[in-house]
Amino acid sequence: MKRKRTYARQTREALSVLGKLIRIGRMERRMTAQDLANRVGISRTTLYNIERGAPGPEIGIVFEAAALAGVRLFDQDALALRTENARLAEKLGARRDAEAPQPYPDAPVLVYRHPRPEARA
Repeated sequence: MKRKRTYARQTREALSVLGKLIRIGRMERRMTAQDLANRVGISRTTLYNIERGAPGPEIGIVFEAAALAGVRLFDQDALALRTENARLAEKLGARRDAEAPQPYPDAPVLVYRHPRPEARA
């Protein structure tokens, strides 16, 4: 029997926001749900689930849908991505992972930038 997974309210809200951003991005690009689903390589039902914030779809598929809909998740700077990836790999003690060749070196990439805490006066 499959166990039902529960998610924190913050997780559910984040999924809902991302789904709405994907839907708005798709609509602003004048793409139908079927068009975007075809480009991502998923069914229209899966895209519907992503856009309504369902937690089931794989994260890679959600990120791909977001990228194709024009949703900026991270800065698109290849050098910053490699630098951050190397820093994190070093911190984790897995330097060799950071040096792995990129499969698409000229493609736009996603990089996470940690928010800087505001300076206190």
